Amino acid sequence: ILTGGGLEWQLEENYTLHTIDIDIVDHSREAMLLITKDGTHVDYTIISVSDSYTYYKNGNLTIAADLETIFSGEGGVSLARLHHVYQYSEGTGETLLSDAMHLYSVGDTREVEWQLNQDYSLSAMDIDSKDTPRKVWLRLNKDGNILEDKIVYSGDSAIFYDSGTQILDLNVGTIFDGREGDLVFISDVYQYSETKKKDVLIENEEHIFIFGSATGNDWQLYENYTLSFMDIDIKEYPNQVWLRMKNNGVPVDDNVVAQSEEYRYYINSVLLFEGYIKSTFGGRYLDLLTLTNASQYSEVDSTPLITDATYSFYPGNVEIVMDLNEKLSLDENYTIVPVDIQRLHYPNTKYYYTNQSLWLRLYKDDTMVDEVILLEKQDYSYYSGSIRIISTKLDAIFTGMTTELIKFEDFYQYSEVDGSLIKSYGDILLRLGRYSPPGAPAIISFEPTTFASDDIGATRKFTILVNQSVDVNWYLNGTVIQFNESVSNAEYTNTSAVAGTWIISAIANNANGIATQNWTWTVMAENNNVSEFISIGSASAPTNSTVTIPVSVANVTDISGIYLELLYNSSVAIVSSVNTNESFTGSGITPNVDNVNGITSIVLTNPNLISTSAETPVIDITFSINGEFGSSTSLDLQNVEFNDAEFNPYTPAVVVDGQINVGIKGDFNGNGIVDISDVAMVAFMVAGNVPEDLNADFNGNGRVDIGDAAKIAAYLEGIVSEL
Repeated sequence: ILTGGGLEWQLEENYTLHTIDIDIVDHSREAMLLITKDGTHVDYTIISVSDSYTYYKNGNLTIAADLETIFSGEGGVSLARLHHVYQYSEGTGETLLSDAMHLYSVGDTREVEWQLNQDYSLSAMDIDSKDTPRKVWLRLNKDGNILEDKIVYSGDSAIFYDSGTQILDLNVGTIFDGREGDLVFISDVYQYSETKKKDVLIENEEHIFIFGSATGNDWQLYENYTLSFMDIDIKEYPNQVWLRMKNNGVPVDDNVVAQSEEYRYYINSVLLFEGYIKSTFGGRYLDLLTLTNASQYSEVDSTPLITDATYSFYPGNVEIVMDLNEKLSLDENYTIVPVDIQRLHYPNTKYYYTNQSLWLRLYKDDTMVDEVILLEKQDYSYYSGSIRIISTKLDAIFTGMTTELIKFEDFYQYSEVDGSLIKSYGDILLRLGRYSPPGAPAIISFEPTTFASDDIGATRKFTILVNQSVDVNWYLNGTVIQFNESVSNAEYTNTSAVAGTWIISAIANNANGIATQNWTWTVMAENNNVSEFISIGSASAPTNSTVTIPVSVANVTDISGIYLELLYNSSVAIVSSVNTNESFTGSGITPNVDNVNGITSIVLTNPNLISTSAETPVIDITFSINGEFGSSTSLDLQNVEFNDAEFNPYTPAVVVDGQINVGIKGDFNGNGIVDISDVAMVAFMVAGNVPEDLNADFNGNGRVDIGDAAKIAAYLEGIVSEL
């Protein structure tokens, strides 16, 4: 502290104003400020939001500042902003800084941008749900340049200016802090022309900023409508849920509704759906939403399609989690089953406190007969008709470092036959298990081996066995050829092998992750076991990239040299380099590259002689891709000659040509889009499971690393607009 640090703001006369750290634990947020001059500490203070700080030198006011706000974003960014900052010369008292503002910011934002008119945009940088009330960091931009930052509380309004001209007026509504996604609702949005003040460009609009992503849990309604339970916010009291109505898969309404409130969806002021939020639960592993009195009406004539229904949104792994917990077996085939527990946090109430709740089920003959959410100290009773069957109290929920327990007290069971007491306990303790979500799928076996060869016309089957249920996409040289849904054992069979070298890929994926298996399949002419063979590979690559393609030989014995001419469309790709492959030592190469006419002639010699039965690379040709997306060029091998050990030339029996297809940036499987398979491919590069391709170096640091994997994943999710 005595030497500086933190975030710095360089002032006049060699003064520096540092923000060392912030304290957000209490409702009265504080920042530690430090002043240095010429690198030497002269003063420090701890100041609360809305308080003022002054520094005097020799009895004269030198620096004055107010701490306007402290912001702690849910995505990791933190900031402190000073305003009404003044600096006076320590020598003359002259005003050096007048009513200035400075924003100290550290950490990454989660910027989500809304494009406005006249090249303006409004960005939500992050939310702060730890303050009361919650607040959002908004930023007005023009042509990509920052104009103004504002920290706005939920329920407040904000006005943005550009050089003194009012540009934007809005109100901030609900700020939702979910498990997977966060929302900021803004309303009453008005944008005014920067040139004609009376022109209103946006009038009374609404907008929702969405941070992160949530998959949702769907209830399929009628007339192609779907109601999705997207996420839950357990940091507000009562719990709030994010509901999304979709029509034909397209979102038409996003809303945040608190427990014990009604959700209604209208179209053109006509009610189409309504439901009461009876219960919500956000547990350690499981979320639950139960709607009652749910009704849907036809958008054609308002005819009731669903009337007073009850529907619960259950996650898919309820039984898996539930089976980890201890159960209480009772008489007459009843069973008490704890499902999950929720720890409640209410920092936005007047008094910060915590409480816990239990999701409890009661079964009879393995059929669920009751389901409730109980708070600690709450009584529970279950009746069958008019006869009380269960009576107890949830006395405590214990959440330790390694153990979770629930405790019932005064537990009584009565016979459903005559209501007589048949079982009683003073206290009952049940232990809840710890759930470890399954890891990414793994391919535990596959056939054939990674390198396979066949004759033309042969039938070849490729199989994978996965350790969990997955969807499998099969690719042939990057083109989708087959899809298997919800399988653990998948196979693809090719019944008409064509000469060439083919890459067969099986990409298995589910919600837990991705697994990939690749095969290199070489198909040669009949009697290839005695026929010399030469081929050039194929590849897909994005424009403005480079790709290296090998020339390979097979079934050759003691050849001393190779001559070939390669023909290609130079408007799609040009040859940038030709090199010997390291498979054979002693090779020398002489290329003659003519990219104007699209022909490259190559002479390779090797005094050690080349012999191999398997297909083995001998030459590496690197191409620069200059064609547009969707274009392609054949790679034609012409006038090929081998030289034997006595330098006699002859023509090989089999010559296989290749091809280059131009894709898009990030499209590593060449199917024309950036999809989950491409995200997986970059992840495999980072993990070292497949060779590194510098076309995946999206951040330009010369290697493929976790930043590139994160960027392509963000691109697929729509968080960033380009790679």
